[in-house]
Amino acid sequence: MSVSSQSSNNSDSTSKLVIIMTIPCICAEGPMGIAFVIEGLVAASALRLLVIYFQSILFTFVILNATTHFFVCLGVSTPYRRAVKELLGYKKSQKPVSLFENVTAHSKTILNI
Repeated sequence: MSVSSQSSNNSDSTSKLVIIMTIPCICAEGPMGIAFVIEGLVAASALRLLVIYFQSILFTFVILNATTHFFVCLGVSTPYRRAVKELLGYKKSQKPVSLFENVTAHSKTILNI
């Protein structure tokens, strides 16, 4: 696979991930914002209770969106999948980090050893 086609594929994957995550977020949280505005503008207690009940239903969609976010990212994004595998120990890190060598080299410099 050439570099330009790989770059194009990564861009397409990133665009797909952004679209897949943005649309449900707007659909879940947009009506929630509208309900909060209506709740602030309405003085009648019966209508206010109806808006509050509607908000509790909308909270369910926000919670579902937040819960599925991890699984959607895991399914669509290769870098995200790679990072999760490294974090869980399924895949070794490509760049091993050795903190102790850096600390001892730095301390030798400070102590002029």
